[in-house]
Amino acid sequence: MNVYDIASYFSYRGLPFPLRPQPTGVAEVTGYNSTTVAQKQNYGHNDFLGRPIFQPLTIGGLYLPNSIITISVKKNIVTTSVTGRAGTIKELVSSEDYNINIKGAFVNNDGSFPSYEMEQINQYFQSKENYDIDNELCSLLGVEKVVFTSLDFPPSGKTNVLLYNISCLSDYDYTLEIES
Repeated sequence: MNVYDIASYFSYRGLPFPLRPQPTGVAEVTGYNSTTVAQKQNYGHNDFLGRPIFQPLTIGGLYLPNSIITISVKKNIVTTSVTGRAGTIKELVSSEDYNINIKGAFVNNDGSFPSYEMEQINQYFQSKENYDIDNELCSLLGVEKVVFTSLDFPPSGKTNVLLYNISCLSDYDYTLEIES
């Protein structure tokens, strides 16, 4: 079994363990058991050291097993200054789409480069479609579909490791009706 230091790519920073041994696996840290969906209650959270936990997800038919997902959203607020009054009046116009960033890695244990996985990710990126996303965090926020906005393959320093960074925006199916 090969061990790779992809921790620096995911910005992991651990604390020393002077009083107790370091946990050996994710299940020991979070109580997560991947055998049933009902036991995913701690899935998608940080461990007790504040480090993000791997969150496998599927976009369309593309399975990304070793991924970390970050989701952010902004509000569009118009501020208006009023003469003779301190501060401004705020008006909520709308909320923007959810920005979804997915970082992950494919590792081939046989020492070969994961070229098939790179081609798959690139095919999804080149497509002009939106895709279903299956992830617990996205489900909690009501995000069911995404469109790819950017794709990055940072260097890994290993011949059998493919790192990826995918940026997406949430999308929704809608129907336009033309009145005549």
